[in-house]
Amino acid sequence: MYSKNKSFYNTQAWKDLKAYCYERDKGCCQRCGKFVFGKRAHHHHKVPISVNPSLKLSKRNVITLCPRCHMIVENEGKTKKNTGFDWKL
Repeated sequence: MYSKNKSFYNTQAWKDLKAYCYERDKGCCQRCGKFVFGKRAHHHHKVPISVNPSLKLSKRNVITLCPRCHMIVENEGKTKKNTGFDWKL
């Protein structure tokens, strides 16, 4: 949860949307297909709020993910920090 959006994630509208998406997705992670029990389910904005805030409550923009897949999806496309080590020696 991003701190600048923390107040949004505490709203009843967000809680209602999460409940809707969980039911729509039958409690299953939309990436790996595994069932995710209740509060362990994560909900992911396909288009981030920072990119398009008007989609933050769109049913089509939010999917159910398991914690493992959510971490993977959140980090897709991000480059690893350059450690300065040259592995090609």
